[in-house]
Order: sequence, then structure tokens, then C-alpha cells
Amino acid sequence: MAAAPLIPAYNFVTPPATGLSIESISHLSWVFLSITSENYTQSLEFIPQNFNRFQFLVDVSTLKSDDVTQIKQLLNVGASKVITSLKQLESLRDPKLQIDEDRLILAIPRGDNYTRDEFESAIRHTSLGVFVPDVPDVNVGSVIEWLEAYGTENRPPVYISFKSEPVLEEVLKLVKLNATTIINSQQLTVDSKNESGLLSVAPIFATALKSDRPDKLFTTLVVDEQGVALGLVYSSPESISESLRTGSGVYQSRQRGLWYKGATSGAVQELVRINMDCDADCLRFTVKQKGKGFCHLDTRTCFGSSTGLGALEATLQSRFKSAPEGSYTARLFNDPALLKAKIMEEAEELCDAKTKEDVAWEAADLIYFALTKCVSAGVSIADIEKNLDAKSLKVVRRKGDAKEKWTKGTNGANATKPQEPAAAPAKAVEIPAQKDASGDRIEMRRYFSSEITAEELEAILKRPSQKSSETIMGIVNPIIKAVREDGDKALLGYTQKFDRCPDLKSTVLRAPYPESLMTLTTEVKAAIDLSYENILKFHSAQKESKPLVVETMPGVQCSRFARPIERVGLYIPGGTAVLPSTALMLGVPALVAGCKTIVFASPPRPDGSITPEIVYIAHKVGAEAIVLAGGAQAVAALAYGTESVPKVDKILGPGNQFVTAAKMVVSNDTGATVSIDMPAGPSEVLVIADKSANPAFVASDLLSQAEHGVDSQVVLLAVDLSNEELQAIDDELHKQAMALPRVDIVRGAIAHSVTVVVDTIDKAFEVSNLYAPEHLILQIANANACVEKVQNAGSVFIGQWTPESVGDYSAGVNHSLPTYGYAKQYSGVNLATYVKHITSSELTADGLQNLGTAVMDLAAVEGLDAHRMAVKIRLDHMAKAVELTTSEGPGTAGRTVWTGQKGGPSSRIMNNPQYHPAYAPSPSFVPTPSLSSTISLDEEVKLYTTTAQRSLHESLADLFSIIVALDFLEKAFVRDSIKEHEYTPTCFRLLGQYKTILSNDEVSKAFVDLETFKREYDIEYPAATSRLKIGVPATSEHPSRGGGADHSQGNIPKNGITAILGQPQPSAGPSAKAVAECTQNFITFMDALSLDFKAKDQLHPLLSELMSSLNNVSNGDFEGRGNLVHWLIKLNGMKATEEMEQEDARQLSFDVDHAYQAFFRTLE
Repeated sequence: MAAAPLIPAYNFVTPPATGLSIESISHLSWVFLSITSENYTQSLEFIPQNFNRFQFLVDVSTLKSDDVTQIKQLLNVGASKVITSLKQLESLRDPKLQIDEDRLILAIPRGDNYTRDEFESAIRHTSLGVFVPDVPDVNVGSVIEWLEAYGTENRPPVYISFKSEPVLEEVLKLVKLNATTIINSQQLTVDSKNESGLLSVAPIFATALKSDRPDKLFTTLVVDEQGVALGLVYSSPESISESLRTGSGVYQSRQRGLWYKGATSGAVQELVRINMDCDADCLRFTVKQKGKGFCHLDTRTCFGSSTGLGALEATLQSRFKSAPEGSYTARLFNDPALLKAKIMEEAEELCDAKTKEDVAWEAADLIYFALTKCVSAGVSIADIEKNLDAKSLKVVRRKGDAKEKWTKGTNGANATKPQEPAAAPAKAVEIPAQKDASGDRIEMRRYFSSEITAEELEAILKRPSQKSSETIMGIVNPIIKAVREDGDKALLGYTQKFDRCPDLKSTVLRAPYPESLMTLTTEVKAAIDLSYENILKFHSAQKESKPLVVETMPGVQCSRFARPIERVGLYIPGGTAVLPSTALMLGVPALVAGCKTIVFASPPRPDGSITPEIVYIAHKVGAEAIVLAGGAQAVAALAYGTESVPKVDKILGPGNQFVTAAKMVVSNDTGATVSIDMPAGPSEVLVIADKSANPAFVASDLLSQAEHGVDSQVVLLAVDLSNEELQAIDDELHKQAMALPRVDIVRGAIAHSVTVVVDTIDKAFEVSNLYAPEHLILQIANANACVEKVQNAGSVFIGQWTPESVGDYSAGVNHSLPTYGYAKQYSGVNLATYVKHITSSELTADGLQNLGTAVMDLAAVEGLDAHRMAVKIRLDHMAKAVELTTSEGPGTAGRTVWTGQKGGPSSRIMNNPQYHPAYAPSPSFVPTPSLSSTISLDEEVKLYTTTAQRSLHESLADLFSIIVALDFLEKAFVRDSIKEHEYTPTCFRLLGQYKTILSNDEVSKAFVDLETFKREYDIEYPAATSRLKIGVPATSEHPSRGGGADHSQGNIPKNGITAILGQPQPSAGPSAKAVAECTQNFITFMDALSLDFKAKDQLHPLLSELMSSLNNVSNGDFEGRGNLVHWLIKLNGMKATEEMEQEDARQLSFDVDHAYQAFFRTLE
């Protein structure tokens, strides 16, 4: 229901003689009580005594004691909501207390003069209701202005009380702004005519209502105490006022004015309460209906006679007053012993019932006799429902054991001896069972796919429901807005509040991290290091060795290359478990991808520190900062950046519903320009098990995910298992669960987990692919052969020796995976998650001529003339160039078409008759200064027999041009005519083009090798020859010159130029980042050798990158560097797929290891 516009404050210790009576207050549903240490004991009596009348809003913020025991007791006896101080709120949020936050409201500290910042900060920084107590007269107008400015959308409920009697006009303005006003009951009246000077309740209540009717009447639903609809009527402010005054049902007739229900028929209504729906456009009158009923047709409701429990209660009440002669019900009323015996008899029969029909039958009998007992004692169904409502509000739970006489000493324990587990191929370690303290067996629900429909199966497999998106967004959006606008101030405030660390001074920990923060046991450190190495190997193997290059048609070359995402934010959850494994799974791929900025975010501990495991991992992967915050506030800080938190380009990592919602919000905000890895939800696993599976293994795999959280779900697909085999798994599940320290969490998860028995393995995979689990475990015969049946899953664990746990920690695969069925659309985190792929196109003049017409035609179809003109203007330019050379004379034409530099393939090929096809013009017809051309330039003149032949010779001409350009570049660099930042990318581009052209088999065959090519076309170019043999720029071959070169240029390839971009000044030592990058390159290259990589295309890029990073760290030579240059040159001279001999590979491995040790000695 919508928040009440008005809640009277009542002095229950000394009931006032004026103002609203306690009966009139009950008609408004809610009452406000202020609890102090003096009246606390009396409140524990007043609340349960009046629970049938009110919903209680209790202010405990003034209690002097910080002990929450008293607050828990007030909630336990029936307080619907409590208003607390910030310190009390933090204590009540302890997960062990299991108090629903919907029952908590935060009070702003009392003061004589509220400020706008204080008011808005309180509203913005909480998802709970906010109580503004004792607002002075001078502040009321300001509060109204602040609420108007803040708006009503995505705002928590606001409750306002007044220091003195408020003005009605101001109260009505607050109500229109969806605020709940709390006014002393002595200042209120429902009879303004006879009690002048007091505030009338009716207009305050009516102001909150909305109507879209022309007559402005309010739709009103009339219900009885059980909520059964009696009829639909209309109300007006006048009828509401009269109903509250008389305490009866009074409505607005559209023809006759005020309608006092039952005034003539006797079917009067006693008013119980009035409230409104969530949109405030429908009233609900709860009444006690007298007489024959609500309807003019003398039925209880306008929808017909009562049925079910309502009808039974009415019959019993009638029989109790005047039972017919010989009535069995009258006999029960008059014979308490018989009634008791029948209740006990029916209860036993209900307990023994097995089928759905029998249970319903016996329950109906029991309810009949039980309700007979109630009516005889004057208890109504409404009384029972109120009692149930009171029990639902309790926060102190009883153990729930049965009385001894009913348990016969077993106290609910399962006395049935568990069946022996079915035989399995391997024996698991026995786990001792523990007594189930709750008395409930931990067991999954079981279904048989052959007995249910596809729709029922889909419903069974539905994940546990999360909070509605509207509720979540209502909490998340204000937090994101606050962090975006207030930066560090908001981030620190949320962290202090939500993570319960009030003494935290800063939310950012920057590298280098103190050793004291990374203190770990030897065992934990070794486990992290092992996991790090395996994850590093698996993700390094995913790295693309070279760009993808495709010539889609002659003269049109398309390529795709990868670049790392520069700045990534990695979210490591806190909560119920420390998760250093997530830090590894997110951090190591970021390191391998080459992300320049890595930022961790993780909730701090109450003392403001972060777990040492996470700090150590941040150190290993080179994270520059750790944000000490969690939840939506951490996501917002990473997305938008703050004064101290770097803004990132992508946010990765799992989290709860609020983290996931925040990631979705910022990823859709163009102002954030940030992407995310994937939507994520609670953990889940699906196990497919057949008769070969070990029951203990199956149970352990199910529990490994169930212990993550109560919202986790586990599913077992049992392939043709017998009841005995299923029971063996159930027994193991219960036994192992009871031995776990997180058994309470497991119990919650298992409550919505299921076993589905399927007939065949194909059916199992059909169901699995429909479910699309985060983790899929195959405990089946020939598991590896069945992997091809998997279509949708985050990660698959194959065979009985592969528990999901190895993937969570150390195997090497990533455990950050899509959940909630998103495995149908998303991959888990991998190296590609941290890179973006860039495509490029490069056309020659011939390529544009080949492609241009198609582009222009399509652009014309789409009506994009600028697109069309971008091509046409170039084609026109080419045509004019041909006309120009013709008009300037045949000599110019001859030079333009035929002439190349001395030697070189252009002139040699064009003047060699063997390359001229039969239909080409003979030399006598070639234009000369003394001989006019007889060739029509409007006709096509072909110089080659085939397109492939033309393409080959164009490629050879390109190689010649590259050699010439490279020679000039080398000479310019030696003479200092070109800066390093200009030389290096140009050299890389020329070397890359040279290798790309030679990667074509036909070109390589015609080229033979560099020396043959030089001899064939009579060229020298020694500087270019040397550079092509070495294969990397001089800036990579030798230590950097240092100095003040301009390094501001962008778009420079990473290989070989890291030394320039990250180069320290001559007076400074190498940066920690540069040393880390160089160390990582050493390790990557040595790992490649250990994996038996021998081919040039596998080793040359890695060694080239290593040399580049060495240049960034070392300003001079060191022992072993020369050997690395020697190997770089040797690799460059090999063909792309050519492999080294085993002996050379061993020597290279030795030289690299030697250089690695020498490199570290130079750092000392």
C-alpha cells in the first residue's frame, strides 16, 4: 500500500483527553509512538494489546542505550517499523539478526535549524525511509522547497514531524509531495465543526488521493476484515470526513449525495480502517458488515454469496447463536470433550494422508472442527489472521521442537536408517554427519521429466526471484547520482555506512603497497602463486600472434588487429566470503592483455583495511590502485571517476543484485562511456549424473555452489537413476551439508534447488541447454565425448576428477562466468574481454577503381550523397591525371607510364618484352616526342595477361619501393634528421608491410630472398638491407638515446616503442611499471620456450616486444643483451613457419635465462 499521508502521534502512557480518540486513530491504520527508557516497559504491553487496531511506527532513536536488544524486542512484539539513529541502524544491519531493512527508517539528528545539504544528503545516501524529526516552524517552508526541488521519483519515503502545531496549508503541501506527516493526536480532529482550532484529518487524507474522473470522485473498494471484496463505490472529501466522524461506512452517491450505508436497510457497516493503494487513485474501506450483507439483493457481497472459509465462519456463527434441533454443530458446541477428540482425530488423519486429494480432504475436516472451536471461544478468522500477522513480525525465533509426548524422544529427527550409497567407480573421503539442529532434512525437490509438461519443467527450473527491478533501481539510482555529483565525499559516506567502517578516512589505496598489507602464510602465498601461473599460461595462449589480413579483391586489403582496453576496473565482491580467486581471475587477464591502468574495487573490512590476499594479487598484476568500496557506489566511482578514483573504460566482476544493476545503469549512460563484462546474478551449477557417478562426488559438487549464498541454485539432472541411487545422492547431500560451517546458507539455497530425473543422456543435454548454467559438471560415462552436445554453458567440468572448485581457483580457466541464463548470449571472462578489435582498410588506386562503382551505387540507393562523392572525387582525380599526361605530350606520358628509377622492378618489368601480352602495343607504337600516339585512350589497354600476373608485379614493385624508402629513413635517423618518435612507427610500418607482402606464397617464390632480389634488379641500399635482416627498428636493437625527444605523438605501435612512450629521464631510474612490463615479457618469452614454441611466427613477436621493453628500462648495455639481438636477427632471417632446431632452441633458452639474471643485476 502507499505510505500514509498522516500518522497521528499518540501518548500511550497518559492518553490525552482532547484530539483524536484511540478508536479514530485506528481508522487511519497507523500510529506513531515515541519510545524512551522511561516508557519502554509499558510499550511492550501496549503494542501487543492493540496489534489488532494499528500498524505501529515506533521512534527508538531517542533511546539512550546503543544496545539493539530493546529494539529487537519492540519489533518482536509487533512494531511494524522502527525509526533509528545511524549507529543503531548499523547494528541492526548485522546479517546475524536477519532483520528486514524494509522495517527500518533512518532519523536525521535533531536540530534547531536543518540545512538543505543535511536534508538532501540524508535522502540521497540511503535506500531506507528518512525521518526528519521536530521541524521548527521557520524550517517548514524550506523543507517544502527542498522536497519540490528534489522531486518524488526514485526517492525513499520521507516522514516529517513538527516541533509545534503545524499550519494546515503547509501540511497539505507536504502531502502533495508524497511526504508522510506525523502530527500529535491532540492537534487533530475528525469533527472540525464541533472542535474548531484543531487540524481536520479528512482534507489531509483526501489531498493525497488522485482522481481522473470528471466529477473528481475517488474509486473506493469496500472489503471485510478478511479482505474479501464486498462492492465498489465512490468517495468524496465530504464522504471521507463523514465516515471518519461517524466511524461507519459513508460514501458518495452519484445521484443522491452522501450515502450512509445501511441507514434504511439495517445493513450498516462499522468502519475498521481506511487506506489507499500504491498509486493513491483507489481507496479501500475495511468494514465489519452487519445485517444480511452489502448488496441490495440481500447477498453478503455484490459478487454473490460468500464461499470457503468466510461462508463456513458465517454458518458456524449462525449455528452458535441458534442451532437447529439435532444439529451436529450444536452438539460440538455443547460437548467440548467431543470437539477436542475430533480435532485430534482429524489432525492425525491429516498427518497420515499421502495423496493431494486426501490431504485436501483431511485438512478441510480439521479446519471445520478447529474453526468450530474458535467460534465457540469468540475468535474470528480476522483474529486468527491478525495473530498470524503478529507472528510474521517476530525477529526472535523459537527453536521449534515439538513437545516430548509427540516426539517419543526423537524430537523430530529422522529415525529411518539411510540406505547404503550406490556403488561408484571411486571412493570419496567420508564426512561425518552432524545432528540437524533445525529438525529439517536438507533435501532437493525431485521431479520426473516424463511426468511433467515442458511448461512445468521450465517453471521448475526458474531461478530464485530477485527484488523487482523497480525496487533495485530505486535504491541504486540515487547512489550513482550522489557519487557522480559529490565524488569522494559521497563514496566515503556510503562506504562508512554500508561497510560499517566509520573511521575510514580514504577510499583509495595506491601502489606501491606496503609489505605489511601483504602478510600471508607460506601456504596461501604458494597457492596464489601457483594459481597465478596457471591462469597466466592459459590466458597468454589466447593472445593473437599477428593481425588478420585479407585481400578481399585486387587492390583492396582489409585487416583486423587487437589493442588492449587501456583502463579497466575490476570489482572483487566482499560479503559472506573473501574472494581472492576473483581478483586473480580478473587481474591476470588484464595483465596479459596489456591494459595500462588496472584498478581493483573491493569492500573494506570494519577496520578499514583490505584482505592481504587481494593486496598481494593487486601487487602481482600491477594494479595501480584499490578502491576501498563495494556495491553501487564502487561501480559509480569507477564509471565516472572521482577526485581520487581513476575513471575506467570497462568494469568487470561479479556482485549482488545492486552491483549488477549499477553496472547496467552506467553502461547505458552515454555520459559514462563505460562498458561491462556481462550481466551477473547468483551462483549456480547444473550436474548431469548417470549410473557411473559417485553419489558423494555429485553431492559435493552441488554443495560447492549452494554455499555461495541463499539465492544460489543447484540443479541435478539424473539420467535414468533408480530410487535407490537417487536416495544415495540425497543422503550424501544432507550428510555433507550438515558438516559445513555455512550450513544455514546451504539450507536456503537447497530450498529452491531441484533434481530432475530424465530418461536419456540426450534429454539431459536438452534440459541443460535450456537452463544455460553458469557451471556445467559432467559426471557421466564417456564425458569427453559428450562435450559436443553442450550449446549453452559458462564453463564445463568434464569427468569425475574435475570438480568445479578447480575452475574457481587454480586450473587456469576463468571463473567469472555468465549466470541467470545469460550463457545463451555471453561468454565468460577471457583475454578477448580485455581487448577491442580494430579493423582497417587500405586501397590502391586500382583497388578503388575496382570497388568504386559498387560503393557509389549503394550510396545512391541509400541517399547518402556525401558518401558517394567521397569516391567519385577520387576517381575523377585519377581520370584528370591521365588526361593531363596526354595533353602535356608523349614524352611526359612515357615517363609517367613506363619509367622507374635506375634498376628496380618498375622499369625492368615494363621494358622487358617477355612481360608484354600479344595484344599490347609494340615499341614502334609507343608514343615518343617525334611519333604521335595511335592508341585510343578511351579504350582499355592491358599490360598483363591475367590479374594475378599484374598483382604479382605490383607487389614486387612495392617491395622495391619499401627498400628505397627504408634506406632513406635509416640514413635520416643516423643523421638526426628525424626524431625517434617519428622514426620508430615509420620503420615498424615499412617492416610490417615488407613482411605482409612476402607472406604471399606467389610473391615469396618470385622474390626468392633479399640478396637475389637485389642482384636481379641491380640495387644496393645497404642501410635498408641491414635493417630488413635485423627485423626491428634501431630503437629496439640498441638502448634508447634518451634526451628530450617529443613523445607526445599518439597512435604509435606498441612493439618496440614502449621504450619511447615510457622512457624515464636520464636522471631518473626505471619506473616500477617499466620493470614489471619487462619482467613480464621475459617470463612470457621463457614460457613460450618451455611450451616448445620453435617457429619464427611464434617467437619473433615475443622477442621483439622483450627487446623493446628492455630499451625502456636499461639505458646501456648489459651482459647477455648482445645474445638476444643475435637471436632476434636469426629469427628474422627465417621463414614465417620455419622452426628452429632443437639444439638452437635449447641454446636460446639458456641465453634468455642468462640475460634475465643479468638484467636483474643491473637493477641492483
